[in-house]
Amino acid sequence: MSTKLVSQLLFLWSFGLMASAAFAQSVIAVGGSGSTPEDLQAAIDAAQPGDTLLIQGGVSGIITRVNKPLRLLGDGGTAIGNIVVENVHSGEVVIGGFLLILGNAVRVQNCSAPVWLERLFTQHNVEIVDSPDVTIAGATLGGSNAEDLIPGEIPSYGLEVRRSRVTLTDCVVNGRPATPFGMAATAALFADESEVHAVGCVFEGGGAVSGTIGGPGAQILASASLLARGCSFDQGSGAQPVESDPGATVSISDGPVHTLDLPLVVREGESISLEVSGPEGHLVALGLTHVPGIVASPFSPDLLAIGAPTAVIPLGILSSSPLTLTCSPVPMIDGISFAAFFGQVVALDPGAGEGYVGAARVMTLLDSAF
Repeated sequence: MSTKLVSQLLFLWSFGLMASAAFAQSVIAVGGSGSTPEDLQAAIDAAQPGDTLLIQGGVSGIITRVNKPLRLLGDGGTAIGNIVVENVHSGEVVIGGFLLILGNAVRVQNCSAPVWLERLFTQHNVEIVDSPDVTIAGATLGGSNAEDLIPGEIPSYGLEVRRSRVTLTDCVVNGRPATPFGMAATAALFADESEVHAVGCVFEGGGAVSGTIGGPGAQILASASLLARGCSFDQGSGAQPVESDPGATVSISDGPVHTLDLPLVVREGESISLEVSGPEGHLVALGLTHVPGIVASPFSPDLLAIGAPTAVIPLGILSSSPLTLTCSPVPMIDGISFAAFFGQVVALDPGAGEGYVGAARVMTLLDSAF
């Protein structure tokens, strides 16, 4: 890594630390040996807006509700039941690094503030309702079989979006397969009165059984739009890859995909490794900010999940191998427990003169005490 790039990263890190200080945010460790499902909800209820909750192991058999701007980060393969994010209209909500084991795994509803969902893994459905600024990155959603249904759970889509705007990068979304006793297969993605942008994702409709048809990769109603680049849409037997009503806006292209790998959590003194891949010869940079928000990209038809970047750091020219960079973080400023950055790849094809938006990630630096 060049001296210039190191200095740029350190400047941004210091900027993020100062921003954290201004908002008086803190880190709360929850979970571990002897904790109960109720401990997590109690910690959420007691937390102040802007706090980070580091969830360390444990399984929650109850619905976890978030109704204030918080960051919930799973530390080391944390499993919880399911999460409802509702009525958040300031700051932002970040939820990342969880295995969700119950039906209706995530529901985001009535949130005008940005909601960022990253590295979530569940066989159950995710719903986004009445929320105009939701980003889902590096997640695997949906696809459970009928025998995985819990009592009262209704078979549903892998990702259901109603009256919302959602961006997805490098996600896998699965519909629910059909069953021999009459349960229909579902689409991986369902959108109604919504705007969905997807880059580098896989949408796989539920599979069919004898006497049934499968689900489409995506089902887009007349009042919705889907803009997808570098995505695959696979359908169950008898269905279409994408089923859209007359009047729906659907644009699917085979354009390039640029991936990004950043750690979700880095502790003080640990090195930071960054990996970017994409088409050979493309110029790539990393846009960084500490406040996310979906905005139109000024150089492509895509949406930026990170809002207006605080800085854009050039990374280099892609080759046949991933571009890997490593540096060590600066020490934490006294009295500050953490700093967070939202990053997204921006790329240029110099031959065609076309710009692209790539994968997005959030990275949090924690004091070594955590």
